[in-house]
Amino acid sequence: MQESSFRSFEELSKIVEDVKENVCMVLARLDPRVRGVSVQDIIAHASSLHAMGVVSKGTGFLVHSGYAVTAYHVVEGAYKIECLTPQNTIVELELEKYNELHDIALLKPGYRWSKGISIKSSIPHFKKGDLVFTLGYPLRYRGPEPILSAGFLSSIQERKGVKTLIVNAAFNVGNSGGPLLNLQGELLGVVVAKTVIIEPLIGIALQVLERPGVELVYGTIELPGGIREEVTLSKIIRTFMRWVIENVQTNIGEAISVEHLIDLIKST
Repeated sequence: MQESSFRSFEELSKIVEDVKENVCMVLARLDPRVRGVSVQDIIAHASSLHAMGVVSKGTGFLVHSGYAVTAYHVVEGAYKIECLTPQNTIVELELEKYNELHDIALLKPGYRWSKGISIKSSIPHFKKGDLVFTLGYPLRYRGPEPILSAGFLSSIQERKGVKTLIVNAAFNVGNSGGPLLNLQGELLGVVVAKTVIIEPLIGIALQVLERPGVELVYGTIELPGGIREEVTLSKIIRTFMRWVIENVQTNIGEAISVEHLIDLIKST
């Protein structure tokens, strides 16, 4: 058993080296005020900008057909989308097509930075207990090369016609949009979330804070690029609660099955 395990991790290391050049950090500008902010400044202050809702950070990957893939919620509402590749180059992306139900988006890159991950015409066979992994860019991580997160396929669920793979691995904010693969290097799905159970009272509180009855203003703060943001009590509480939810580590993540990505590519 031990010999088999060591052989598996050796295979994992080889596959990671082959795959990582195709993965990228996705930066979506949601607020026009960050128009003049450099990509380097956005990466350096991604946690603050993400918490303020002016920038969204996630992961993407190039497929062999030439499209870049990510989770739709990463780029939803963005007026400009860019990515940082493992080669430390910046590539502009244009939203080509998306499926909101499946939370998958196809983007057209300014140029191909790698050969892309191959997608088989048939769905790869997978089962509970398989060792799987993803490569991605957690919110606070700034490096150009993606970080490895590995675990086991724990469950396969179908919700309203959407096949979801539940993985026992450390998925964080920023991993959304990354590829989920097995030890054969086969693409199994697209990472869309980490599983966090939000208590009903927290959900109600967040809704109330969207339209507070009384608002207290404490002044303004300056964000990168000279952006000034009004600081209110509800914004402080909402940002803090969002930070807590995003940083809870559950070691349970979700990915949308590759079959939904195949359908979206075929429909273009």
